[in-house]
Amino acid sequence: FRLIFDGLDEVPYELRDEMIDSLKRALNQKNKVIISCRLKDYDDNFVNIHNYRLKELTDDQIKTHLKPFYNEDAPVVFKQKIKQEQNIHDMAKNPFLLDIMIEIMESDPEKVLPPNKGELIEKYVKIIIKKSRKDKINIPNIEKDARDIFLGLVAFYMTEQGTLTCYSDDRYVIRNEWLSIRDQLDSNDKIDSILQKAEAERLLKSSSSDGHIEFISPLIKDYFAAYYIKSIYYKGDKSIGEKVEELFEYTKWDDVISLLVGIVDKESSNNIMRLLINLDLSFAAHCFSMVNHINTKTKELFFTKHANCIKKQNLWKHTLNLIIALGKSRSEHAIEPLIQLMKNCDHHYVLNEIGNALEKIESKAKVSYLIELLDNKRNEDFLLSAVSVLGETKSEDVVIPLIELMKNCDSRNVLRRIGNALVHIESKVKVSALIKLLDNRRSEDFLSHAVFALGETKSEDIVIPLIELMKGCGNSTVLEKIGEAL
Repeated sequence: FRLIFDGLDEVPYELRDEMIDSLKRALNQKNKVIISCRLKDYDDNFVNIHNYRLKELTDDQIKTHLKPFYNEDAPVVFKQKIKQEQNIHDMAKNPFLLDIMIEIMESDPEKVLPPNKGELIEKYVKIIIKKSRKDKINIPNIEKDARDIFLGLVAFYMTEQGTLTCYSDDRYVIRNEWLSIRDQLDSNDKIDSILQKAEAERLLKSSSSDGHIEFISPLIKDYFAAYYIKSIYYKGDKSIGEKVEELFEYTKWDDVISLLVGIVDKESSNNIMRLLINLDLSFAAHCFSMVNHINTKTKELFFTKHANCIKKQNLWKHTLNLIIALGKSRSEHAIEPLIQLMKNCDHHYVLNEIGNALEKIESKAKVSYLIELLDNKRNEDFLLSAVSVLGETKSEDVVIPLIELMKNCDSRNVLRRIGNALVHIESKVKVSALIKLLDNRRSEDFLSHAVFALGETKSEDIVIPLIELMKGCGNSTVLEKIGEAL
């Protein structure tokens, strides 16, 4: 047999240790066992087993998923609607979020997709509710606020209990809480009617109105829990901030909080972000991609807090965790903090990690920051990291700055890195600029890497200049490189 235990993260927290012990006993049997769990809830409790992480969708798989809806236009839709915005592109790698995007694009092809997860799910919920009315599905007439706050109450309770399902005993607790909230809303809507409506609108699974309650996805559950916090505790920023601070003590609320910063207004979002910066810089960095606007006050606090932490704490542990979190956010908001870190850092390992983080962020905004950094021309490690990131952008805008750096550089490693960076960039400007460089005829390293970059262009325009260089060259290494290039 192959025993499959799906959804370890769905087991209530108070039962999880007992469940893990049971699973460990199952692992000792002769049968093969597969255990699945959401990544953030996996604590590596099992030894001597193989761990696998499900891959995100590739660009080709996203296009294939779009094809039944857009036929031959699928690549165009991918390029114009998904690929151009970093956050949207990252969200599309999740199959469920990609389905949500398709639903939104199908309902209104002219609209731009929401840039963060909270707004994306919020838009999706509005669309499927509107669609159910249009399709004249036979469902009770329930006020929107009553339905959303009740579903929020259910989602909040589920998260509090660490489960994805509410059973009959749970419904009794929820019912009593709902009765007090309902009076405040001046609503007479009954639980059964709300559940029937939410089920018909495909927010809940089909057994929810007469059995246990379960959302169609954990993400929908997290969204409604965030909506509940926004609606019930939104009696001033201090109140909602106090609730976030209280919930932040428990990791089970992380996904809810990260969605919350995307669905409240900009001022409240920045207030929550400043609170998170004071509580945990790395988690705040993770939330950068969830916020649609970060103001100057929030950015300044981030930089100040980070600088103070470096003075007080271990530089390695704190800074590296922060850099990794900023890179994982893949947010344009993360570029400026990473550049600030780069400016003030001289350690090769940290600079390398900053470079890796910046490479994850597909935004043209980083190009101008990095080009400006090249003027500093500090140490070799600094230049190596900056040149690598510029090369990965494949932007024609970086060609001239890289060649200017090449002219005034004597470091063999940096020259090699510039040559490799230029290889990634397809540009006619690059060919003419590199040919002009050959007239300098400086060091062996300089000529070798300039010739290498020219050779990789495979352009006919380089033949005569290379042969001219060959005529007046007595260096065997450079001659060998010219031969390889030709």
